[in-house]
Amino acid sequence: EMAAAVDAAAEGFVYLKQYKPRNVLSSMVAHGGKNPAASFLPPQWQQSRVRHVGRLDYESEGLLIWTNDKAFSRLLTSPSAAICKTYDVLIEDKKWPWRKKAFGEADLCQLTQGGVPIGDSYRRGPALFDPQSQILDRTPCGRCLVRVRLREGRKREIRRVFYELDFRVVLLRRVAIGEGPHAISLWSSSGGGGEGGGGPGVEGVKGVEGGPDGNDHFEGSADSND
Repeated sequence: EMAAAVDAAAEGFVYLKQYKPRNVLSSMVAHGGKNPAASFLPPQWQQSRVRHVGRLDYESEGLLIWTNDKAFSRLLTSPSAAICKTYDVLIEDKKWPWRKKAFGEADLCQLTQGGVPIGDSYRRGPALFDPQSQILDRTPCGRCLVRVRLREGRKREIRRVFYELDFRVVLLRRVAIGEGPHAISLWSSSGGGGEGGGGPGVEGVKGVEGGPDGNDHFEGSADSND
């Protein structure tokens, strides 16, 4: 479905992917002195009809899609479409450095099979991540890098879930939307055919192929304000 939406797009539609930094709003305009992600778009698109598809929290970073294709935007954000979003999450014990609880396979199993109750569980059941979620790496100081996949996200769900398991999110990065050969990945190059491009952290995405790769992008990551 996702590939068909891109391939069938009429001429004149714009598709951009952006690396949204931390401490930037997923917004067209500034609020409360906070910079909007739109300010990083190339000048020719800042006054256009492109809008961000979904959003990332102010403290989160990574892949943000911009388009003027409303049907494509609805496809990526509709709960019924169940489009997979992939995130790399660096976590540590929420009582670190006084305690250094390790995130293990039992914790991952609860995330992907048992589910984790969060504040709105009475309405929608416990939060449950895709079975392909996995532990990518561990650090000597007790931190763990986990790749999680969601079909439908709730407000600040990833942070809330890990907190319920006694872990604090140090860094949260969205690395891909979709799956398989037509996934839109943070690190894949444009497949051509799309408009846009240029400007810091922005790239045309129409026809993009490839998926998330590697975990070396977490080297030297600093603590966040979570």
